Amino acid sequence: MNLKRFLIFVFLFVILTCIALIFLRTLGPKYEKKSAKTVFISKNENTYQLIRNGSPFTIRGAAGNSNFELLSSINGNTIRLYDTINLTEKLNEAQKFNLAVIVDIPIPAFSDKYSVYDDPIFVADLKKKVQVLVNKTKQHPALLFWNLGNELKYPLVFKKNNFINTFNELIQIIHEADVNHPIATTISGTDYKQVSSLYLHSPELDFISYNIFAHLKKVKKYLTAIEVVFGERPYYISEWGPNGHWEGAITPWGAPYENSTTTNIKEVKERYQIIKNNYNKGCLGSLYFYWGSKQEVTHTWFSLFNSQNKSEIIKVLASLWRKSTFEPKTTVIESILLNDDTKNEKNIVLPEHLQTAELLMKNYISGNQEISWEIYPEDWHYPANNKNYAFTKINATIVPISNSKIQFISPKDEGAYRLFVYVVDKEGYYATANAPFYVLKK
Repeated sequence: MNLKRFLIFVFLFVILTCIALIFLRTLGPKYEKKSAKTVFISKNENTYQLIRNGSPFTIRGAAGNSNFELLSSINGNTIRLYDTINLTEKLNEAQKFNLAVIVDIPIPAFSDKYSVYDDPIFVADLKKKVQVLVNKTKQHPALLFWNLGNELKYPLVFKKNNFINTFNELIQIIHEADVNHPIATTISGTDYKQVSSLYLHSPELDFISYNIFAHLKKVKKYLTAIEVVFGERPYYISEWGPNGHWEGAITPWGAPYENSTTTNIKEVKERYQIIKNNYNKGCLGSLYFYWGSKQEVTHTWFSLFNSQNKSEIIKVLASLWRKSTFEPKTTVIESILLNDDTKNEKNIVLPEHLQTAELLMKNYISGNQEISWEIYPEDWHYPANNKNYAFTKINATIVPISNSKIQFISPKDEGAYRLFVYVVDKEGYYATANAPFYVLKK
């Protein structure tokens, strides 16, 4: 290829690329500066703002299904509901405490192995149910917007398939039934393929959201790359918090190590500042995960509540959301020392043998805080989406030696377990940690 042909090729490539970028940036809904809608996304140059009842509204809250009054009292203004069970009651309660509600409309995720979206009977039933739900709920004053599906695994394909066609038809059904509330969908992490396909194949979707934890520090770089192709778009962080169980180290038997409340508090502070300071002009706010109690690997990993008490993380969220310079006092958990082993090399034990455990910590106030211990088997098969699922602790013999040290008899059955410790103050706030161990028969 001579120089002239090469230059012509480069010129044509640049021209076609520019045309493609211009075309891609024209896709998507048209954002207006002003509107008569109850809730809409306002665009002023390259800055986006959620407008609710005529006033700017920044999402500041949590994802979950309980303790609405407490969320409101610490300056939260939004709750995300993952399902529509008892939806009217939840909306009424949210309205009582001045909380706006993001209502998830659950639909099955895409699968290239077997797709329910290839079944016309299922699709017709799904459309009918969504239409009924929207018509029933759209007038409620607590409704903020709709979230159509959570982590749907939206495929990157050249030609639209039945999943994408159904997804777009559902967007149309919601928009026609409810002109006053926008529609979002949620993806997991920073997935270029899913976002690109959403912007390309579902341009009527109003905006997207991200469930993102450890990768929050990469979100600015990721969004910049997306903006090169599609331009700046509005979004919100639909789940954030400490590291997920898929993001850290694991034991030799495959169980993930869970951080203590102290480590989680450090991550919460750092990540809130990232959300606050390092996002682009398209961020509409964020939701902490999880405002409630759920079993996911353990009953403490994401939960901010247990049956009686609430996590010290809530104190920190209150300080951050209130923009307070006051630093809430929290327990400093350093580690659980199992059988006096600083390197955790003795976490494989014999059945029905005497073991020792010690909680190493700071800021413990004798008489003001209580320490309790529990043992649970490792929960390998937890149903992550079942909010009512609970896991049962074992009936173990635990004998206190001092305020922070115990002896216990290891379980008789071979397998993986966790030793949990809780430090609870008089106000009902707890810090927690756990140590995984394995019972191995000779």
